[in-house]
Amino acid sequence: LDEGRTGFATASILFFIFIVITIYYYKPKFLIPTLLVFIITIVLFINGHERLNIDNIEHDPRGSIWKLTTEIIKEEPLFGHGVCCGRQLFVEYLKEKGVEVEMKLYGGDGLVFIGHKDNPVTNLTHEQIIGIYRGEITNWKELGGPNHPINVYYRDDQSGSQRLFEKLVFSGLEIPDFSALGFSEIDAMNTIVGVILYDPYGIGYSIMTYLSDVYEHESLRVFSVNDAIPSLATIQDRSYPYNTHGYLVIRKDEPTDSPARRLFDWFGCPMSDDLLLSNDVTPLQGEES
Repeated sequence: LDEGRTGFATASILFFIFIVITIYYYKPKFLIPTLLVFIITIVLFINGHERLNIDNIEHDPRGSIWKLTTEIIKEEPLFGHGVCCGRQLFVEYLKEKGVEVEMKLYGGDGLVFIGHKDNPVTNLTHEQIIGIYRGEITNWKELGGPNHPINVYYRDDQSGSQRLFEKLVFSGLEIPDFSALGFSEIDAMNTIVGVILYDPYGIGYSIMTYLSDVYEHESLRVFSVNDAIPSLATIQDRSYPYNTHGYLVIRKDEPTDSPARRLFDWFGCPMSDDLLLSNDVTPLQGEES
């Protein structure tokens, strides 16, 4: 209630419902006066709340970020560019506005392909994955597995993992119509993992960090790709082919003693690496202007 807007809104709605039901049931004639008092109290609380009053909302940096992102999308729609091109568009947009930034590579993650442990296939090549999702490879026996059709799962086209999949696997290639190929669309990341746990002939994909955080199930297999097992080490040395990078961005004229500059400089030290590793994110080093 004291920290965030979402918590405050949720608590207010629940309290409002409680008041309406209670007053209506016991003292209906006091319903309208009680609601007026409740509304006045909420307005006064909002005005005094450091994160809810108008001045703070107008100066919240997240609002500026949202506005900037919206302007970029209006001027240069991101659809079709791929998830990793947003960084380039972002930098180009800032240059057009005369804003110079510094960027630092701080960490990475990986797109991983998952199946059931009962499937004897353990390694897939990049070409085989493309073949599976093009509908050209349809049976596990073509990959050294059992004589059974491959049950292919994919995410909806608005999900981050789906866009990452299309960017990394089908880079420079035409994206197939997965629905027309008869593949099963899954609406949530946890659902696609759950389906795979009970399908010995299925294949899907997820984000490595998500799997590390949520699923350590004995029935889940993570396929190696081109003989590289997805791990912190193979993301770090780039031997695993489907990896993605995270960047810190600050203004180039940010003062040396500002909190933003100090945080920017802090990333890359052993303590920041430990922080990332504790959250299953691979520390990576690098800078670019």
